[in-house]
Amino acid sequence: MIFAMHIAEGFLPPAWSLLWTLAAAPFVVAGFRSLKRRVDAGADAKLATASSGAFCFVLSALKIPSVTGSCSHPTGVGLGTTLIGPLPMAALGSIVLLFQAMLLAHGGFTTLGANIFSMAVVGPWVAWWVYRAGTSGGLSMSMAGGIGAGVAGIATYCVTAVQLALAHPDPVSGIGGSLVEFLGIFALTQIPLSVVEALITVLALRWLSARSSLDIPALTGRARERSLSAGRVVASLIGVVLLMTAPLVARSGAEWAGADSRATDMVTTIDPGYTPWFEGWWTPSSGEVESFLFALQAAVGAGVVGYVFGSRRRDARRALTDTRGS
Repeated sequence: MIFAMHIAEGFLPPAWSLLWTLAAAPFVVAGFRSLKRRVDAGADAKLATASSGAFCFVLSALKIPSVTGSCSHPTGVGLGTTLIGPLPMAALGSIVLLFQAMLLAHGGFTTLGANIFSMAVVGPWVAWWVYRAGTSGGLSMSMAGGIGAGVAGIATYCVTAVQLALAHPDPVSGIGGSLVEFLGIFALTQIPLSVVEALITVLALRWLSARSSLDIPALTGRARERSLSAGRVVASLIGVVLLMTAPLVARSGAEWAGADSRATDMVTTIDPGYTPWFEGWWTPSSGEVESFLFALQAAVGAGVVGYVFGSRRRDARRALTDTRGS
């Protein structure tokens, strides 16, 4: 099946699968080269890179209800793009998508190039352009980064809609008609989720700017932002929770199937004769197993984030102790 933002095995004809793989390949190669340079740049760059990848793991594992009556998930590439740039995020995003294709049966190997192009290429570059435009226009680092994350999420899903529309044009209205149908599924669903991702990214970047001592350009190249008061943090988190749960009340009768199911129905409606040409190597045996795997992905990401900042605090305390001792 097609998972929101993921296109599953066989749902793109071979020619389109190859085309999107070739389109994504230069960015992925350049991304891994850039990632290696960042890892070799020092401890702070390593910590920022690890945190960016872990944040992407966590957010892309959250299946959130939307006002359309279906569920989808954020992409998580915005924060990392702000901290380390779009090229390294192409590599990290590719790792996340490969992990999901191999262990979660989300996406697929034949469509990995298309999924990488939408989330790990278009997403980070859109986030980067919005971030640079925002900071050039006077916005704070956290605000510009948060807006970039939100816009990147919508852009990612719009590209997925374009990919499916090109592969499955409507027999009457053509690619344009098919695109309208797929955008109605992906873009509308993703708008409120992008707002949630933007708010979470703003909070994370604001905290990093105020509290983190990481020596990376995004944090040292601009004036440090003030730490939010406890009241504002709590109010912001309550706002995020309300945005995530309000659809459950507003659409109490909805089935909350993933946007993937609606897209699958749309493909079979537009192109009833199409048969997937490749099958995934496995699928979760039940919804409970699928939920466990998503929770495992989120736990891996959260564990990396905790380890990174725990190690940073430990090193800072050791340095302070050594200074006092000398």
